[in-house]
Amino acid sequence: MYVQQQDGIIRQHIAAWMEAQEANPGPVEVRDMVRDMNANTSQRVFVGPYLDDPKVAKKFTDAYLDMVKGFLTFPLKFPGTAVWRAMKGRQYILSVLEQAAIRSKERISEGAEPSCLLDFWTQQILKECQEAEAANVPPPKYSTNHEIAYTVMDFLFASQDASTAS
Repeated sequence: MYVQQQDGIIRQHIAAWMEAQEANPGPVEVRDMVRDMNANTSQRVFVGPYLDDPKVAKKFTDAYLDMVKGFLTFPLKFPGTAVWRAMKGRQYILSVLEQAAIRSKERISEGAEPSCLLDFWTQQILKECQEAEAANVPPPKYSTNHEIAYTVMDFLFASQDASTAS
């Protein structure tokens, strides 16, 4: 499933690049284009259908870039600095991922087939929560929407880091 998703996204991006090149021939800086493609691929594989609003997806990608830039700058936390934007970006990313966790739990609870890593993980989490309830013990700490959001953000960061480094 993931390879098909990745292949489709990569083909879309390359087709758009070729179209742009035909319309405006000449040298092209590909760094940002590849970064966007990698971000789109990672987001689709990990969060799947839960970044379905184009405005939210764009802001999510921009917030992620702000967060990464914050790691690469002087650590000065004042409004307007890269660190400040990184913190705001991180907060936005986590809020979107918490909503994705909620939607995934609803979708999987209704019997839908998993379509991304979040769904597969949610499927397992819901099973473990049911088992915990049957055993009259608290659900696992990682089953909260907040913890799921943090973990998915870690996955996205690791994926982007690995993709960009390669």
